[in-house]
Amino acid sequence: MNRRYQKDLEKWLVKPNRKPLLIRGARQVGKSTLVRQFAEAKGLQLFEVNLEQHPSIAATVETLDIQSILLEIEFICNKGSILPEESLIFLDEVQGMPRMLQCLRYFYEQRPDLAVVTAGSLLEFALAENSFPMPVGRIEYFYMGPVSWDEFLMAKEEQQLIELLENYDLSIPMPNSAHQRLLKLLREYFLTGGMPEAVQLLLDGEDWDAVVDAQNSVYQTYRDDFSKYAHGA
Repeated sequence: MNRRYQKDLEKWLVKPNRKPLLIRGARQVGKSTLVRQFAEAKGLQLFEVNLEQHPSIAATVETLDIQSILLEIEFICNKGSILPEESLIFLDEVQGMPRMLQCLRYFYEQRPDLAVVTAGSLLEFALAENSFPMPVGRIEYFYMGPVSWDEFLMAKEEQQLIELLENYDLSIPMPNSAHQRLLKLLREYFLTGGMPEAVQLLLDGEDWDAVVDAQNSVYQTYRDDFSKYAHGA
């Protein structure tokens, strides 16, 4: 399933004064999948490190030594050397190691030739527990939300309806068949909640029980987060 955010990543990648990119958004809205698909589409070697799953890198991150951090990433990923113009560094779940956000300043100042993307959720809580300054002016942000209505229609390959909505004139009655089709699709969209996994299950022909199971899994993850971060509320 293609997301409209791919265009944002394409613009970011070719900027002459490119900064490390921080993708923010709720859990399970597709941040990691977006970066992986983008790297594949651009033919870039992806060096992905989930910072929650690799706490051993924390000691090196504390030194703020970019060369040492790059060596750690290379050995964790086991894909050879990180090469400018050929590689994409993806530091996922950055809320698990907030100090990495401070390192982004030094990636920008010392290795601007490298494309670096980070992603995380619940960053407000993570940052509230740390006293280091954010690298203002040295990183770029964008926020990623759930699957939008237009993305849902694209995923359903409803190009005819997309064109109808894009060019619709309120003075002209909408064809009833198109209206009924839109209503059916809108119900489906609302029932998925716009969560990528639920939408993908629907696209794959799974029944609604599978969709509900996926939604319940996301719901439980959110409940766990509430318990974890309740002291910061």
